[in-house]
Amino acid sequence: MEWGHILEEDSVSGIPLLLPQPPASATAVTLYVLVGIAVCALVTLPLPAHHAHPDDYRFGIEPVRALGAVITVVACVALWPAALLWTTTQNSNPRAAAARAHRPTRARARRSAQRSALRTVMRSDDEGAELPVYLAQPTSVVDAAAGDAQWVDAAAARVVGALTERRLLDAVLGARSLVWDVEFTFGPNSSQLGHATELLAHVCREIGDDIRAVRLYARAATGWAQNFGAEHPSACAAFDRATALWTKARAAEATDPVTAVLVASVTRLFASAGMPHTPAP
Repeated sequence: MEWGHILEEDSVSGIPLLLPQPPASATAVTLYVLVGIAVCALVTLPLPAHHAHPDDYRFGIEPVRALGAVITVVACVALWPAALLWTTTQNSNPRAAAARAHRPTRARARRSAQRSALRTVMRSDDEGAELPVYLAQPTSVVDAAAGDAQWVDAAAARVVGALTERRLLDAVLGARSLVWDVEFTFGPNSSQLGHATELLAHVCREIGDDIRAVRLYARAATGWAQNFGAEHPSACAAFDRATALWTKARAAEATDPVTAVLVASVTRLFASAGMPHTPAP
């Protein structure tokens, strides 16, 4: 059962958060109940019969009028939750089918194509470069539930596709939803969350929000360092991206105190671990 989200602003970091809302199926069932109550109230309403005098004791509603009222209510109101429920069911079918299917060859080919598309978006020709996305997860980092995480690949691929086609709003919404869903499913200490956070940071960078990208890269670097060690390649890569963007922001005088605190914190974390990284000037 999938949950929707509403956007809220974090009072500390200023990074939008995603809060859960009821699933579409629950909303549809609730609307069906409300429509049923409305139909029952309409049918049982004591309206005077046709050609009846106002003071006549006979009250009721003709069958044709009742049928017309029911059809009107169903056509105008009940079709919307029905469409919502149908959409939810259709969207859940591909995910269930993907979880049951195991096609390693096709998966590798699809992942290679997605990486190539992302390198095009990033304007990078270095085939050996680390990619700040979930699709670039190292094979040495494997979570227990990774076998059931094929939906994460599909969600990340949709974000990459939106970036490639320059549908930036879709990319932002998809990346933010992916971060919340991954954290909810795998927990705050998972490798999936680190890759999803870096994907969101790259999307922020693509839309020109470098400060928010710095915050997200710093958070990702902190998570990698705390959970997998500061020497982990993904931790070093995220830290390098954060400091590089922070240097660019400082040169443009587009800094803020919250981001400065985050960068200083992650810099101290890497320095205490003895890594050869130095803070940006």
